[in-house]
Amino acid sequence: MFLPCQVCDSVPGERCINVPGHPLANTTLHPQRVQLAERALRGEVPLPSSLA
Repeated sequence: MFLPCQVCDSVPGERCINVPGHPLANTTLHPQRVQLAERALRGEVPLPSSLA
């Protein structure tokens, strides 16, 4: 993933980790991180300066 995770603070390139209240179950990324990436790709939020 090219964005950091606002839930578990994983940096770009890292998988998300389990944190209290936000288990991953069978996924490798938190849904909030995926939603943020989708919004960034649609242009609703700015891309990180390293990608802009």
